[in-house]
Amino acid sequence: MKMSVYIEDCFHWIGYHLVTVLLEEGWIVYGRDRLDAPNREHLSMFVGRNSHFSLLDDEEGKQMHPRIEISDDQNGISITTTEGEKIVINCSPLIGEWMPMTATHMLNGDKLQPWKALDLKEIIEVSAYAEILKQCLQATRVPRKINIVSRLSEKAGEKNPNMIVSIDQKDSKEALRSLKEHFNRFKPLYQEVAER
Repeated sequence: MKMSVYIEDCFHWIGYHLVTVLLEEGWIVYGRDRLDAPNREHLSMFVGRNSHFSLLDDEEGKQMHPRIEISDDQNGISITTTEGEKIVINCSPLIGEWMPMTATHMLNGDKLQPWKALDLKEIIEVSAYAEILKQCLQATRVPRKINIVSRLSEKAGEKNPNMIVSIDQKDSKEALRSLKEHFNRFKPLYQEVAER
């Protein structure tokens, strides 16, 4: 039997990566999003033709479990399990293709941050994050609160039963270089954030 999941804000830049990872693994993905929101219509074109993906309206989605909701601060997600339990997953700063950014700044949570001020030890690439979330969806027992940190973070050495250390990620400098290259190639499609 194929696994299925409902993702609220499925074309948010993080939601898009979750949808992509799950579809590649053969999951059935149901999603909901506003296609009139900036940047979302073109992301829908990448997955909208996959036979395992369906857009649902709000009422249909409220009944589905497991359910993933992406929070506005971009570093938090909640999963409502099949049993109706809510799991909150917080994360170190994420980077990845299609994130709101400019040539010199990125959105970190709700703050605009210059690229050069980014702590490379703390960042997690969104594809590694999506893989961890997939594993959380498949697990039979998961703590109600999880913190995901980079393997390079000083926090990674702490003993904390609710912490997951992301070990499957590219070198941070390489990930940033690749992201900036992607931004330059697809600049008109990115949701730019206003520099302050």
